Amino acid sequence: MKKTSDAIGFFGQSKPVACPHCGKTVNMQMLRSSNGIGAFGISVINYKHDLFAICPECSALFGVDRKVSRIEARNTMDQYADIPAESLLFQQVLPIKE
Repeated sequence: MKKTSDAIGFFGQSKPVACPHCGKTVNMQMLRSSNGIGAFGISVINYKHDLFAICPECSALFGVDRKVSRIEARNTMDQYADIPAESLLFQQVLPIKE
């Protein structure tokens, strides 16, 4: 039986921030990745949170700095995450077709 529970899901939007890739000011789409201990896909204790941001204009994917991720991933009450542009770490441009 698997004793870990990993999940990724939509986490809302960022407050307006300048995309480091295309330079446009946008509300980034936020994703939260969680790793935890649990069973049957149910997490009992979450021990690692990572945030990712996707620019809706250029489809660039960014990892969010660990310090900022730890603070924002716990804050589920606010619809808009406060992610400074300097905390966005470029990963890749996603091949999204319209």
